[in-house]
Order: sequence, then C-alpha cells, then structure tokens
Amino acid sequence: ALSATVSLQIQKSDGSVVQIEFQGRSQTVHGSRNKETQRGTVLYDRSMSLPVSIHETWSETSLDSGDDRPASVDLKLLKD
Repeated sequence: ALSATVSLQIQKSDGSVVQIEFQGRSQTVHGSRNKETQRGTVLYDRSMSLPVSIHETWSETSLDSGDDRPASVDLKLLKD
C-alpha cells in the first residue's frame, strides 16, 4: 500500500500555455519502507489538451538504510 500527497499550483499563463508547478511525497505503508519526494514543472497547452514539456525530479529514500537515490527526467512534445 502507498500513502501519497501532491500539491499543484498554476504559476503563470501565456496564451494557451499554462505553467504548473507540482510537488509531492509518497511513502510505502507495508513492505520495504521507502519514502519518495517529487517536484517538477509542466507546461500544458490548453488548446491541444497536451503537455508541451515536463521536468520532474524525484528522490527515493530507504527509511531502513537511509540510502538516497535522486533522479530526474525531462520530456518535450516535438510534434503533435
């Protein structure tokens, strides 16, 4: 089982494109005890109903060992 919370905030709008900032936390309830934090930015085109680009950074921490594994990803729509 997983417990999660996410916060979304619209930062700015330029025509049909909206910039959305997000951050969240999740933690496993049973099994291996892991905690993950995420934050990122999504540029969303309301006219196409598609994200234009996504940047996300997350870090998973094992609560048992204290091991921290950060990672990130960038995605961009090149052609609709």
